[in-house]
Amino acid sequence: MFKKKKTKNYFYFPRNEESIHKIIEWLKNSSGLIIDVNSNNKLSVSVTTQGEQFLIAYTDVFQRVPSYKKSDNFITIDYNGLVELFETNNVIDYIWINPHSDSVTLNRTVFTTQYTIKENTAIQIGQPEIPPKVIIDFLVEYAKKEPSIDQVFLALMKNQNEFSYVVFVDSAENKAIVKKIGPRISELYLKNDIRFPVDFVYDDLIKESKYLIYSKNE
Repeated sequence: MFKKKKTKNYFYFPRNEESIHKIIEWLKNSSGLIIDVNSNNKLSVSVTTQGEQFLIAYTDVFQRVPSYKKSDNFITIDYNGLVELFETNNVIDYIWINPHSDSVTLNRTVFTTQYTIKENTAIQIGQPEIPPKVIIDFLVEYAKKEPSIDQVFLALMKNQNEFSYVVFVDSAENKAIVKKIGPRISELYLKNDIRFPVDFVYDDLIKESKYLIYSKNE
């Protein structure tokens, strides 16, 4: 379908917090990413051996291996579309951009700071057997420097067959705070091979002493 040519890297920089911001800015100003769809015109979702679900995306058609054929279908989706996708689809954990060249992975927290539990969904919440120390250390240190934060809670949640760490930041500025720290959480999740993705909630779903990881008064 497309004449094959050598793929190129779009993102010539180390993978750190600054680079994530650069990639996000690129996404905001680009015409969008290419994502495969199946014969039913549904997004092609991949699954890891650990059960994580993710999307593979390309910055241009020549990034795909093998190359596109006439029978292949795809869509283009811009940054706002990605935000809407992650906000309305809780099962997608991350997106993998250009796996055969740049290999950039962005966690869902890059695109959305909200976690919505569908009505009548059975969930289980408890304390993680192995707490994500790197995430907890970052949240505690950040909370110590942010005077509006009274408490921070972290728990492990099972939503149907999907696990994730959920965090509640008890602050009048919680949405602005989560928007600010989301990219850093994503970076830590990827860099440190954290077992489960991290999501944020804005209600008192996990506001219990057993999930407390930081309190201003202690």
